[in-house]
Amino acid sequence: MSTVQPGAPLHRPSSMEEIGLNVGERGILLGQTRVGKSTLAEQLIERWRVKYEKSRTLILDSKPRFRAEFELDGRTTKMSRRYAKWDWGETIPGSVVLPLKNPRSELKLAWGLRFNCVIAQIERRSQIALLDYTLQFAYEDRGRGRPLFAYADELNNFFRSGGKATQGITMVITSGGERSVAFLGAAQRPRWIGVEVMESLTKLYWFYTPYRD
Repeated sequence: MSTVQPGAPLHRPSSMEEIGLNVGERGILLGQTRVGKSTLAEQLIERWRVKYEKSRTLILDSKPRFRAEFELDGRTTKMSRRYAKWDWGETIPGSVVLPLKNPRSELKLAWGLRFNCVIAQIERRSQIALLDYTLQFAYEDRGRGRPLFAYADELNNFFRSGGKATQGITMVITSGGERSVAFLGAAQRPRWIGVEVMESLTKLYWFYTPYRD
């Protein structure tokens, strides 16, 4: 991985601090499957949570692959057996998963219960607009002076929806920089991602992409 500034020599980052996202920054992880995007995303999320202890983190999990530690009703996900059939994914310590029946009310409850990491996940791609609605609510109700970090897995799935699931993502990427909101997305290729979004990036984590388009 390398970073390039116009007119400057190639620079290879040597630490997570150099490549990590800070308040107001927007980044995308690009690369085919199994190149390490999710592994790096987990590290970037963890770094954010450690560096900004009073911030909030929202994970939009459309694959899904992230495991929450708690249900919103107070049970652990081990008790509820939410992930009993999973043999993949990492548990995010101190995180809570939303039922996604009423995203705005559930988010307010999760923040009120002092969960600083919320996971919104779906099992079917047809539900993806729910994730974008959740991001919109998190952006609008983020709390004054409290940074927000949003991560969207499989970003292309949002943009392939025909626009119905990109309003929140586009809003956060294009205007969140001035409002203490950071965003990280992951995609296998940039083909479906809107130009306005790509032009608003501050960091690009580009892995191997085998297709010219």
